[in-house]
Amino acid sequence: MSIKNIIKNHIMVASTALLLLPSSLTWAACDDDYNISHHHVTGKLDICSIQEEMGSSYQVLSNWGTKPEWLNDSQFVFLNNLIGDVYMMDLDSNEISSITSHFMHSGFTRAHPLPSGDLLLMGPSSGPQPPLDPMEMYDKGQFTGDLWVLEAPFTGTPYPLQREVTKHVWWWTETTMVNIHAWEGVAVSQETNQIVWSDTNVPFYGTNIIETGINYFTKRSNLWLGEINYNTEGRAVLENAHEIVKKTQIGGVYLEPQNFKGYQDEQVLFTTYGPTSEGSGDTYIYDIQEDKIIRQFTAYGYDEWEGIAPDYSKAFVEVDSEATRFTGPVKVKLNLFDFVTSTLTPFVEFADPSINEYFYVHEPVFSPDGTRVLMTTGGLQGNEFNGPGYGIGLVLVDLE
Repeated sequence: MSIKNIIKNHIMVASTALLLLPSSLTWAACDDDYNISHHHVTGKLDICSIQEEMGSSYQVLSNWGTKPEWLNDSQFVFLNNLIGDVYMMDLDSNEISSITSHFMHSGFTRAHPLPSGDLLLMGPSSGPQPPLDPMEMYDKGQFTGDLWVLEAPFTGTPYPLQREVTKHVWWWTETTMVNIHAWEGVAVSQETNQIVWSDTNVPFYGTNIIETGINYFTKRSNLWLGEINYNTEGRAVLENAHEIVKKTQIGGVYLEPQNFKGYQDEQVLFTTYGPTSEGSGDTYIYDIQEDKIIRQFTAYGYDEWEGIAPDYSKAFVEVDSEATRFTGPVKVKLNLFDFVTSTLTPFVEFADPSINEYFYVHEPVFSPDGTRVLMTTGGLQGNEFNGPGYGIGLVLVDLE
């Protein structure tokens, strides 16, 4: 049986069995059917191997997957690969199901819930179907993504999010609808229908050092702000799109938005990557109301924004204090930055140093009620030394 069929069968068996479970909270376990078991074949680390050593504050939800995003306090979506399918997990029923495998696509790099209940997806418009096996790291099309809308309850197919563009040439005017090209994270407001995205479209890391260096200083990477509204046909469209931060205002960097901050979307957190950053990554804030770029110093070396608390008082920051602007991060540590006191404190880490040597946690996101945090687990051994953003499992941390 192929790996693809194995995973499909795991999900089908799990879904059937879970229909018989009660509606009360059911804790995930490493021996659940949806967890894959061929790590030994691929030489991959298995996060489930250290479940007992992690303590009661950690709970392994799956030993595959990356980039989780909460839908509500009991459901979240995540990806099975850097470029792959989108899955949903229900913590009440302990059920995992794919929500994009029923249609053809070229893979997705992100999935963000919208206030409407729909999903905002990011992924390339063309290319082969990505592998279903999450043990096969896949990143084709990482810099050629468009924004898509998958309507709730996620049983149909997504359509591209588009905006209106008008061109004027002498007396001739043409208005067309164009796709929204974006890269990596999208900041999605929890208060309004606004989003912020980056128009980056070329790799800024790789084996070709000369090409990478040229890209840093010559290729575009700007932040855009727009509003997602629904037309009379109920179709999402992007309106009032405009640039808010240009890379030329900061230097030879690439820009990635992370989160809105404030109950009235007063600010947007974003990170800059590149040789003009202190440790190849710096944390910034754009003040929307004052149209002002703020260098928010959070730590020495490499610092990168991650998930923000629902009350906007704190945000996660990934830090490598030993990183330089040329070497970049090697082993990041997870911290929390307090916006009131402007202080950074370490967040939970694996207690056992022998565990810390091989596993780390990143990409943390607060639950909507602020009581739990979802994180991706990464590896630092053998075949687990992979590209940025690749995950080997999802972990839930209880803050209470």
